[in-house]
Amino acid sequence: AVKGELSATNHRKQAATLLVRRRFSGELLEADREPTVQQLEEGVYSVNRRNELVWNLDIQPGESITLGYRYKVLVYH
Repeated sequence: AVKGELSATNHRKQAATLLVRRRFSGELLEADREPTVQQLEEGVYSVNRRNELVWNLDIQPGESITLGYRYKVLVYH
């Protein structure tokens, strides 16, 4: 399995909306904060299908967030 992590901090004095998109090839196992998962057309016929995670989050002033995700990939030997 492959594990990824994204971090962000709001340095503004007001709340901000953060839109995060992360593309990957494989099968999603888990992701923090319930992102939308979209299968991309370009990977429909691939063994490792192309997907995109999309988070749309509101972040308060001074708040830091970390988004974790895991997915598995089929590898040919």
